[in-house]
Amino acid sequence: MVQKKIVEGAVVSGRYEAKFFTDLDWVKKQLKEKFGFDPFPGTLNLKIESEEYNKLLQELRKHPGVELVPPSPDFCMAVCFRVKVNGKVEGVIVLPHVQDYYTNILEVIAPVKLRDEFNLKDGDKVTLEIEI
Repeated sequence: MVQKKIVEGAVVSGRYEAKFFTDLDWVKKQLKEKFGFDPFPGTLNLKIESEEYNKLLQELRKHPGVELVPPSPDFCMAVCFRVKVNGKVEGVIVLPHVQDYYTNILEVIAPVKLRDEFNLKDGDKVTLEIEI
């Protein structure tokens, strides 16, 4: 049974590393196969309040999500969960298995540039409906 969790975050600029990740052939192929879309090169970063973020991570860890499995150990694995952004655009949140990953940021991958789609700037609020 699919559960839905609503979370709100504020748009923040990231490290500008996601374009590289979403442009990898194996990532694009798996997102297309598993979620049915070609990703926009990059992610939308949402800062979530620390306590809410920790509760969300605990909830997500109870569910397997959908894995993005790298073709070699040179890359990290990631787990994704389907989301709907602002009630309109389908996408996924991606949780990479890396040591120095953000402690209060969710990265959203979508088939469109979400900043343009919703005319977003840093600090704007975005609502995610997460399927778990």
